[in-house]
Amino acid sequence: MTPPRLVVPDVSEHQGDIDWKRLVAAHPVVIVRAYNGYRADREFALNRDHAHAAGVRALGLYAYLESDRDVVDQAAEFVHAVGHLRAGEWPIVDCEEGTDSAERVRRWAAYVSRALGYDESWLYSGAWFYSAQHLDKAGIPASRTWLAAYGPREPEAGHALWQYTSHGDVPGVSGPVDCSAFYGTVEQLVAAIRPPAPTQGPTTHPSYPFPAGMHPGGASPSARPLQAALKATGWMDKDIAESDQYGPVTQHAVAGFNRKHGLTSRGVPWDPAIGPRGWALLMSFAYGRS
Repeated sequence: MTPPRLVVPDVSEHQGDIDWKRLVAAHPVVIVRAYNGYRADREFALNRDHAHAAGVRALGLYAYLESDRDVVDQAAEFVHAVGHLRAGEWPIVDCEEGTDSAERVRRWAAYVSRALGYDESWLYSGAWFYSAQHLDKAGIPASRTWLAAYGPREPEAGHALWQYTSHGDVPGVSGPVDCSAFYGTVEQLVAAIRPPAPTQGPTTHPSYPFPAGMHPGGASPSARPLQAALKATGWMDKDIAESDQYGPVTQHAVAGFNRKHGLTSRGVPWDPAIGPRGWALLMSFAYGRS
């Protein structure tokens, strides 16, 4: 017996206004673009809210990965756009260009896993690019792979979702829509996604106001909130014990963060002190708020 084919549309700012009630009534699993490699999708916040209000069963959030930008910067900006994963959501990295792609996907997924508290990111790519760049070596299994190959022939590489057209016609959207096939039921796809519960992820961690007086080498105020945020964003190894002391390991992590985000003083390439601007940026990357 042939399994049922579930159609999963994916949308972005290019679809304009969407009637989410009609769309979700016909397609209870939808994927939305959250980030385009440089910025959040202009319709992401509205699409996300309206999809949940319409009762979507699962919502994929994908981020396009630009080849000419640092992968950690892009992962951090995606996390900032998402804030935290809501119930039924799952992250997807879209890799379609560049070289050393498997390693870039691995780094993106590792950062997002630490920052969002969810270890099962998916991978999207074109079937040809996936094979040419050996993306099966990126650490994301076929059960979490989404491949594009337009036309009647399904990709030969292992996958869970097959994007078979860019000209789908779905209720609630005017104009063509990318559509993918999943061979199974909604319940089976939701089980394969294993979306997080509402309390999973960094929403369980409080944000802290900037601790005036904290400085390298000091222990009062405590450096623990700083260390927790550095761990959440991948700048400090999660296995390192936290302490009140703003010691060498913390200083090294802060210096790297400052350098990456242009927060060092002119002529000072290694600045181990966290300032109010850096603190606010770090907290927004770690917890989706300042």
